[in-house]
Amino acid sequence: IYDYLNNKLIACRDRYGVKPLYYRKIKNSIFFASEVKQLLVLNKENKINKKSLSNYLHHDLILFNENTFVENIYQVLPGHYIDFDLKQFKYKKKKWYKFEKKKVSSKNFENILRKSIDFRLRSDVKIGISLSGGIDSSTIASIIADIKGESINDIYTFSSRSLDKNDEYEYVKEFKKKYKFKNIPIPLKFKNFK
Repeated sequence: IYDYLNNKLIACRDRYGVKPLYYRKIKNSIFFASEVKQLLVLNKENKINKKSLSNYLHHDLILFNENTFVENIYQVLPGHYIDFDLKQFKYKKKKWYKFEKKKVSSKNFENILRKSIDFRLRSDVKIGISLSGGIDSSTIASIIADIKGESINDIYTFSSRSLDKNDEYEYVKEFKKKYKFKNIPIPLKFKNFK
């Protein structure tokens, strides 16, 4: 939102962080985008944020702060907004939403989960599922199969393959015996990592 009278700009992200919001400052300009790659073209050289990448790889931590995997590209956190004063080119980060703590029964949890998944199946493009064979992705994929019925033939699953002793593709094969999603295995090679 641009406040023309006060020369302020407010960049706000939804409370759950479903839709990403990234920003980058370059000299006296600020740029926003829904994907990091849209901000990469603004700079000739982009450097990897080694600390963020290390936290992700070593501790399996998803980005819980404003840093991204690229230096000088930041994200607005879920439930937060940034108030930019364009006269002074300063900004303040503020939280606008705080979750209430609630106890949820297992039956109610199942209903909430199904509704949440069903809501995200509304799409103008084909649906894809990241399927590791673990309990999280298998639960989500099985609920999608239940909701979609026969039309799961149109849905692809994508599974990373490490091709070593840590490879969990056997679980994906077991899952595929019951649910007939089209699966695309993606072999990971260290030389292609960067």
